[in-house]
Amino acid sequence: MNQHINQAYEEALKNLVDSILQIGAESFSHVDMAIKGLLTSNIELCNQVINNDEHINQMDKLITQRGLNILTRFNPLAGDLHQTVQGILISTHFERIGDHAANMAKYAKYIISEREVSETKSIEPLYSLTSESIQAAIMSYRNQDAKLAQSIIDQDSILDFKCSEYIKSLTKAMNQTDSTYNQAFMNLIFITRCLERIGDLSALIVKDGVLR
Repeated sequence: MNQHINQAYEEALKNLVDSILQIGAESFSHVDMAIKGLLTSNIELCNQVINNDEHINQMDKLITQRGLNILTRFNPLAGDLHQTVQGILISTHFERIGDHAANMAKYAKYIISEREVSETKSIEPLYSLTSESIQAAIMSYRNQDAKLAQSIIDQDSILDFKCSEYIKSLTKAMNQTDSTYNQAFMNLIFITRCLERIGDLSALIVKDGVLR
């Protein structure tokens, strides 16, 4: 590449990475609002997550288009080619995190409006682990920090175990409680599954974007 083309390529690649970090921050914000909505019985927060999900979808589409433009315009070589392709994939992982946040907000709305149960508060430690994983994934990708990336993968197994234990406790409570609360317990289980999957996606982000 001549100097002019190389500068244009570097700028395009930087814009791509910046956009990926932006969709990551937006996805994390949605997860945060969904769980805070649940824990504070704030339906408005849940509605914001649901209504703004399409914005994250559009961000992902824009990132994909930017990545494809880089590939067709600059025809990057091996390392840069891989970085661009993986960037598109990472954006999709963040978009899926946003989808899980929207689903959690929908489940939370039912619990808030129909049947609140005391076990809801016990989901907070699971959210803390998930929150740490997303934020660390964003930071690890931004700084290309392999050590931090590995810690996210190690923590994912801990989150999986704690989610499994929480679901067992919910199932036990459901069997010991009035059946009118069954749907609330099921929605808590669905939210827990979403948190577990978000943890998995955080691990995928660093596997694809840092430990590649």
